[in-house]
Amino acid sequence: MQISNEIIEKLSKVELFSDFNINNSDDFEILSEICQILETKNFATGDVIIQEGDIGDVLYILYETICCVFNLQKRGFSLKL
Repeated sequence: MQISNEIIEKLSKVELFSDFNINNSDDFEILSEICQILETKNFATGDVIIQEGDIGDVLYILYETICCVFNLQKRGFSLKL
């Protein structure tokens, strides 16, 4: 992933990383290092990213998207949350 100030700024707005101040050189460096290990994944419209019951071994940070969350109901209907 190409690291840019834009990506680091967006990362600092994710609640998990919101304690980092991008105007502090140490914090900026830490966020830069985090960005270096990120992988970009692209999804098409309608793709399922994660399903209820999946093992949580990945953290997804949505960079540029609109997504919907659905909950499968007992009768087989989807409920948009």
